[in-house]
Amino acid sequence: HGAIRIEGSGNGIRSGIEFYRETSAGVSKGGAAIWVESDTSSSAGKLRFGTASNASVQSQNTDMILDNNGQLGIGTDSPYSTLTVYGENKSDTGSATGQITAKDNAAYNANPTGGIIFMGNYHSNGAQAVFGGVTGFKENASDGNYAGALAFHSRTNGVVSSERLRITSTGQILVGT
Repeated sequence: HGAIRIEGSGNGIRSGIEFYRETSAGVSKGGAAIWVESDTSSSAGKLRFGTASNASVQSQNTDMILDNNGQLGIGTDSPYSTLTVYGENKSDTGSATGQITAKDNAAYNANPTGGIIFMGNYHSNGAQAVFGGVTGFKENASDGNYAGALAFHSRTNGVVSSERLRITSTGQILVGT
């Protein structure tokens, strides 16, 4: 039951692992780090992950943080839910923007679908079920055709989740599909 311990002392002191690279001149430069940070007046530690150019663990910016409540923050030091993501809106093309990308690696002609599933406990014994979801998918199996649709799924008791509403690539709204 051995353990590796990395320790620092004092408020604001970071203890962690630095990942270095060497320049062509043979100089070590910091590129990334994982470190713990806590206030000595409490036992609430935070595990931080960061990257930087030519910086030590003491000056790394935080890219991701796991706090003492199990909340994960990406792009923020203060996650307010189980997963909090901050960042600028990104888009490949068009008006669809966001901070989270769900991508399927299925072949173009195999109905690639990205989505979010909503689930939780439905019984006092802790049993879980899918309640619904939202999916975006390629509408066709044609090579080079990226027409996509958005579908909303829900379920009634005793059956699996199924599509209830679809917005097609042409903007049609289909209900009860």
